[in-house]
Amino acid sequence: MDFDNHGHQIIDVFDRLSPMIADKVGGPVLLVRVIGSRWSYVAGHVPDELPFVEPQRVMLVDEWAILYYPQAGHKIDPDEIRQLFLNVKKEDL
Repeated sequence: MDFDNHGHQIIDVFDRLSPMIADKVGGPVLLVRVIGSRWSYVAGHVPDELPFVEPQRVMLVDEWAILYYPQAGHKIDPDEIRQLFLNVKKEDL
């Protein structure tokens, strides 16, 4: 089973991991689907006002990515985020 063919699975994993990632980065974390150059919102809490910082993009797999808005000094290594998703995915299989 892979995330590309089972969007509901990646949303479930995102729902479990996003609070932890948000705590590490100090801001909102969104799950997006990437189709070409378009990054479309799929899941995550969108605050009334997004922080005035450049969002960080982390590709997970071909069409899925995380977009997060870090507080100053709170960036997270993209590989760490990818590994979190892969670890949860393996536990679910």
